[in-house]
Amino acid sequence: MNKKSFADRVDAAYERLMTNRKLWAAMIVATALVTGGGLWGAQSDDAGTALGLMWQVHASFVSIGFAGLTIAFQILSDPPLAVGSARKSVVEHVRFYPMLLLGAGSSLLIGAAAILAATRFNMLLCLCAILLPSLVAIGWAYRRLAKLYGSPDHIEELTLRRLEQTVDDAAAQIKDVQAEADAFGNKLDPDRGLFPASMLPVADLRLSRSILHLDKPGVIEARIGPLVHAIDFLSYESIRAIPSETDVATGGAVGERPGIYVAALPGALAKQGRPIAHIRYSSHVSDACVDTTERYIRAAFRVRPPDPDNPSTTFLGETASLQDGVINAISSGLAERIRTGYGYYDRILGYLRLAGHEPVFLADTKQRLERQLWEIDYAAAQSNRRLAIDADDAAMRRAMTSVRASDLPGLRSALVSFPTIWQGLLESQIPGGHAAREHLLVSLHNLTEFTIPHSYTATDFMLQAAEEAVWTFVEIAKTSIDADDPGSLERALGYHGLLYRFANDKTAALEPEILAGAVVLLAWILYCKNEGEGLTNVKTSAINLDQRDGVSLYRVVDGLDRHAGGGRWQNWERADALPFKAYWTKLDHYAAHATLFLLADGSIAAPDIPSDHREAGTLDWLLSHTIAAKDLWISSGGTGEAFDTAAQTLESARDAWTAKARSTLRAAGLDPDRVSAFEDAVRETLASKQSLAGNLDPVPHNTTTTAEPISLNLTAVPKEYFVDVPNVYADPKDLGATLAGGLLRHQDTIIVKVLLDHAQTRHCNLATVQDVLIKLLSRMSAPVLILPGHSQVAETLGIDYDATTATIGPHSAAICATYGLLEHHGQLIVLDREHGPYVDVTPHADSSELPVAVKELPTDPGPAAPAAVAITGGQDLNWAISAQPAITSVVVEDALW
Repeated sequence: MNKKSFADRVDAAYERLMTNRKLWAAMIVATALVTGGGLWGAQSDDAGTALGLMWQVHASFVSIGFAGLTIAFQILSDPPLAVGSARKSVVEHVRFYPMLLLGAGSSLLIGAAAILAATRFNMLLCLCAILLPSLVAIGWAYRRLAKLYGSPDHIEELTLRRLEQTVDDAAAQIKDVQAEADAFGNKLDPDRGLFPASMLPVADLRLSRSILHLDKPGVIEARIGPLVHAIDFLSYESIRAIPSETDVATGGAVGERPGIYVAALPGALAKQGRPIAHIRYSSHVSDACVDTTERYIRAAFRVRPPDPDNPSTTFLGETASLQDGVINAISSGLAERIRTGYGYYDRILGYLRLAGHEPVFLADTKQRLERQLWEIDYAAAQSNRRLAIDADDAAMRRAMTSVRASDLPGLRSALVSFPTIWQGLLESQIPGGHAAREHLLVSLHNLTEFTIPHSYTATDFMLQAAEEAVWTFVEIAKTSIDADDPGSLERALGYHGLLYRFANDKTAALEPEILAGAVVLLAWILYCKNEGEGLTNVKTSAINLDQRDGVSLYRVVDGLDRHAGGGRWQNWERADALPFKAYWTKLDHYAAHATLFLLADGSIAAPDIPSDHREAGTLDWLLSHTIAAKDLWISSGGTGEAFDTAAQTLESARDAWTAKARSTLRAAGLDPDRVSAFEDAVRETLASKQSLAGNLDPVPHNTTTTAEPISLNLTAVPKEYFVDVPNVYADPKDLGATLAGGLLRHQDTIIVKVLLDHAQTRHCNLATVQDVLIKLLSRMSAPVLILPGHSQVAETLGIDYDATTATIGPHSAAICATYGLLEHHGQLIVLDREHGPYVDVTPHADSSELPVAVKELPTDPGPAAPAAVAITGGQDLNWAISAQPAITSVVVEDALW
């Protein structure tokens, strides 16, 4: 280890001296000694003269020391990028304020000794303990200034350290403010009526008043005590103002309880006209009471002026100054200063990555710095070729740093700079812009092809990072399309098409992303030509996949599906959307058209027979767009024959898949679990669903019955209900419930016909129908009322009812509902179940305990027929009726149902 030089040791001692509190304690002791110097010796004229001369010499040196501040400003006459931090760091480095205090204090001590205690002892004490240390300190401060004057790099390092300290101070302050706000928020008691403003309902039954800050802006200080007093007062007045004794007993309506919703928390910045709290209160409360509550609430808040040395404000100002300094350097063409500015941003972002501050502070700060960098990149790209290359190099440096740190958000931010620089170059058309664009493409290609795959050990991180880089090429190409610049588009597509052409096991998974990128770019060209203002120079022929061999259609669509539903490319058409206006998104349709274009021109190979339902769905998706795509293809200069050939390959692959899927499905055995689920659904529906048969008595023994068969013979039920087929929804429970419901409906139809055939008919109107029903029910021991299945019927008749029972006057009856089975308008049926009809419902003799059975078809219906099963069975409905049935059909002439 190298030993420190004498100068370095003295410099370190100076640093310790000027920052050590013992120095100031020594000055106090020296003051005591000087003022008490007469105790050790008599005053001397020679000592007084010497002390006066000593004071003059010291005062001269101190006055020169005060001029050091002017020298410091002279050093910074050409201000660095972060002016505030640079000046503060220099002033702190030379320890100007301690030096100022030391010089002024020493002069006062020597002057006091010369006037009050001019002894030889005090003369020697002032010389050794005051004059010489003060002169050495002033001299060494000049030495530090001289070193700074000759070392701009040292000033930059001091500035960066100061910026890092500002970051720490801002993070600590925000953390403290948040902790104070959280502590105050925890004191708000919703049970008492104190709420945060986030819980303020949009609308309720209460009246509302917002309390606004009407004074100058400032920082909020809040106390919980006055708020508690305010809500207690408002609650008491609310209860006292309730007019009803019942309301007093219940405490008033819950929806009218008063509440105070606090919108201003401690440490927040209060702006004029912004609410600090909201009051919600019932209409019974007087305005005077609300005014008093408002005064209590205002007493809870005090606003103090903002601190000019607030770390957060200081940091915002420093970053804004840094951005302005870099942009001014760009305007002046100061390349070295621009590189230095980028270095500042790199240093701060790297420090944020490692500092471990609160996530919210980190996210906000990084986002602000990244936006500043993108603006700087754009300005540099519009300036000249050299500065554009510097911006590209800075973006590349940030990207590589993020890759090495496995910082995916940081990589995304760095990659945004590349399309930003590209756009600036296209818009400015500066001399040498082609070389700058080529430099950018080479840099991004090296990052994507070489750096990323070999920097990540975890494959998942590598694929995510590489995907971000691949789609950055797509964004660059889209920028060229928007600029209608075919030359730059061709270069961007050339690099994009060569990505991972010789992929290894790790990068092979990225091919769908590359292929999808080409498709969506072609889709964007079609979209702009047909939906936008149109493109003049860029042609659809600019997009092809000639650089890729044997491109699979399914891998292309797989890449598109990864970003479906608001992914990267689907956001393009929303960029110019107006707020609160609905749009019909179309870019996904153009993506299908673009895929068909590439299939027609031979860029995509003819599709193989699908291997699963997902690939079959891809063919269906494309076939649904062939008609519209063919018109676009022909209008773009393509031949109809080529497109028809491509469409035919899709249809052939789809037909082959359909035949293969049918054959596989026919060969598959029925899934016992799905068959059981179907049978359980039939059983549960027959048992739980209300029916007419369930409200009638069974047929007595030895009674002659009439049989009504209900047959079920379905021979083309899709087999998918009973075989698990991926991507096909066919729930056997739904099928079972539907078929069982059909059987019950058929039963009701037969029973209603029997009832109407044996019923007496009575006509009435709405005014008399209830009396008619009461009279009929009074003569029945087990009445049943059958109504049309409309909810308003029972209410119109004045009938109280639940799911199974109706009450009409003093009588009750079982209630059933039918839908569309009664013959006449306004008709209902009343019967006494003790006099029939009597009904038995049993499965067919060849059925099990269930009326249905699932059977495989015994013969092959042919290759073109769908795979199906048969569901057979049925029920026998046997009914009988007494010699004198008590059945009445009541027709309400003026009914509206």
